[in-house]
Amino acid sequence: MAYVNRNQYNTMRNRAQQSDSRKKTADSEVKQEAAKLDQLRRESSGMSAADLQRMQRRFDDANRALQKELEDLRVELGLQLGRQAVETRRALDEIRRLAEGNKRDLEEVNRQIGALEKRIDREVRRLAQQMEGKRKQALCCCDRYGELVKRVQELFPEKYELLFPDVLQPGFYVLQTGLGYVLDNIEHGDYEAAIGVALTRIPEATRMLGHLEFFHSAFLRARTEAEKTLSQVEDHVGQLAAEKKTVVTLENGVEYDDKHGAVYWVRELYEELRQKAEQSAETFREVADAHDGEGLTELTRELQALQAQLTVCETIEENERRLHYECLEQLSRIYEVLDQNDRGLWNLVGVYTDEDDLRKPVYMLLRRPEGYHLTVICTPERSTDPLRPGTARCSWQAFDRGTERDDPAKCAVLSDNVTAILGQAGIRTMPEHGGAPDVADSASFAGRAVAAEVTARSKWLDMTRKTIGLHKKGEVAHG
Repeated sequence: MAYVNRNQYNTMRNRAQQSDSRKKTADSEVKQEAAKLDQLRRESSGMSAADLQRMQRRFDDANRALQKELEDLRVELGLQLGRQAVETRRALDEIRRLAEGNKRDLEEVNRQIGALEKRIDREVRRLAQQMEGKRKQALCCCDRYGELVKRVQELFPEKYELLFPDVLQPGFYVLQTGLGYVLDNIEHGDYEAAIGVALTRIPEATRMLGHLEFFHSAFLRARTEAEKTLSQVEDHVGQLAAEKKTVVTLENGVEYDDKHGAVYWVRELYEELRQKAEQSAETFREVADAHDGEGLTELTRELQALQAQLTVCETIEENERRLHYECLEQLSRIYEVLDQNDRGLWNLVGVYTDEDDLRKPVYMLLRRPEGYHLTVICTPERSTDPLRPGTARCSWQAFDRGTERDDPAKCAVLSDNVTAILGQAGIRTMPEHGGAPDVADSASFAGRAVAAEVTARSKWLDMTRKTIGLHKKGEVAHG
């Protein structure tokens, strides 16, 4: 069924008015011809046959002219009103029959024509109302469709379509294009087409909106959790980096003031964890910008693992700091034991540390009046479990001429005496260093101990990395 817009409706009304005007003209002509017919009938009684034939021809010509006019009116009404064409023809035939036969008066003709006009007007109004209903329905569908497209657009569909292309079908572009078709059809009065497109796309838009709301809600939860965990990690890294004084209390109650921050004691591990935290922050920005909820969830798990690694790093820092001061305390005890046993014959030359890295061994140099020297090195021995504290292990070497070894026999006697004294005090030395005959001087003895500690610490760091799941640069983590 075709529908008309307001302009078409006005055109039909104008043409109907023109038809009414023609009808009135026809009505006037019918009256005139009827009057002439009566006059002719009154005059015909006195006319000859020739006169009657001429009059009949005039009447037939007038009748044919009238019939042509009425036929034109019928055709015009038929073109404008369509389904009323049959009724129009019947009405005109009735009018013609009444006019020719003069069986009814012209008032009945006018009444039927008026009734016909009313029916035409009612049909035009019905068609216009039906068209207006379709327009309202099209606008309603368009509003619903447009609202769905707007809500979909607010949920970043382009980003989620990259992550879930198989789920988000037919895609936001198709929905946008469909809305454009609906608006264009409404503008051109094709309401049926507009309604058809809208009703096809509304279920698709509703389904896509539901998926997007689920994905976006999951993304927001994942982003919040990742952001919170990242903040905790960054705070933890900052706390480790803070310079602060620490009071270290050993088991015997002795306290040491340490001026170094945590980074000083765990510099390698800290640097790797700090870089990992920075990389995680960059990853967070990239994944969050992509609205990748699953990626953020995975990042949160990595950050939680990093947080645990930082906690381990913090424990290692405490152990390393304590181990250094235990080494100092052990040297202090050795000197105290030797000094008390030999009644002050051992003089403390000095205690030496590497200020750039206090994790290295600490050594002490003692001297007796007769020229003997004793070099004692205390080395931090770390536990295979990075969370357990290590122990301070001492080694020593005696020299008979300054800091050099000249008479092995004399050095052996001194070694036996020192071993006995320290053994009685419960101090055990590291036998692989004590009394080593291949060490010619104190510097070589200390250097060998430091080199051994550096190698051992490097292996211990590698073992610790694997234990806590931290891989060195260039290594590949295997599941």
